[in-house]
Amino acid sequence: IKVLKSDFGKELFVELSKRYTDTGFLKEFMDPVYYTYLRGVQSVYDLDLKAFNGDIVSMQMFKENYILLDFWGSWCKPCIANIPHLNNLIRDLKNYPFKVISISMDTDTGIWKSAVKRHNYPGFNVIDDNGILATYFNVLSAPQYILIDKTGRVIDSSAPHPDNPLLKEMLLQLIN
Repeated sequence: IKVLKSDFGKELFVELSKRYTDTGFLKEFMDPVYYTYLRGVQSVYDLDLKAFNGDIVSMQMFKENYILLDFWGSWCKPCIANIPHLNNLIRDLKNYPFKVISISMDTDTGIWKSAVKRHNYPGFNVIDDNGILATYFNVLSAPQYILIDKTGRVIDSSAPHPDNPLLKEMLLQLIN
């Protein structure tokens, strides 16, 4: 019990919860509010996001679009290196039903906002400071890209990185 209440125990639990798909097992150890929210998620459209301006927005606002979820962190050099490629992808597909949602895995809002401004991070910027999105999508590291179709179904939970031309080809095939 001392381990569970320690900072180490909490960190260990967060990492375990990201890797374990049976949330019933986690109920005993998880914060009740967090657990209730996670159990209520039936699709990506049930998820809420904390936007750059501080508002909580629903994934519902992206319905009828193909979505690329870009899990990144201010500390992640490959994530930052992919910014030009994400910008190119957004530019090339601007006339299509396609959105990039850049989900920071930072836990400090100030560091996240500073990184978005400093690097002019593209896409609709949100922060996953409580880890709910990473837990739901089983994201273990950054960068990770997840491709979602217009109905909210995950097409590829480990989509190619934006510097790979295959990603754009996949999107164009899906859209057309």
